Amino acid sequence: MKKQAPNYIPAILLIVAVVVTTAICGFYALRPQPEVIQGQTEVTEYRVSSKVPGRVKRILVEEGQRVKAGDVLAILEAPEVNAKLTQAVAAEDAAAAQSRKSRQGRTRRAKTRRLRDVAEGQSGSRNDGKELCTRETPL
Repeated sequence: MKKQAPNYIPAILLIVAVVVTTAICGFYALRPQPEVIQGQTEVTEYRVSSKVPGRVKRILVEEGQRVKAGDVLAILEAPEVNAKLTQAVAAEDAAAAQSRKSRQGRTRRAKTRRLRDVAEGQSGSRNDGKELCTRETPL
């Protein structure tokens, strides 16, 4: 009888399959898992800041209450901001009064000029009416 030569190909394929399977299982088993931390914490002091200086007028949350990002926790009172707002409103009112005064002054000057022209007898000509009209239009 003839001895058969050993066939190494199936053994090599079996070893490669075991190595690949072990690598895939190791990859999934050893990959980092997200850390989940559960529990509660106590905070005795927490620092908050704002863009505008002021004093806390009212606190809108209670101790232990759950809050989300963007929730209003407190209302600030800023006297400097209120004073600047009052100052701006006063400046606006003053500008409106100055504008009204200017408009009224122009109207009075035009009426006075017309009355003076009539009194002097210059408004009798055709040309004076045209001049008066062109003088009043830009006003």
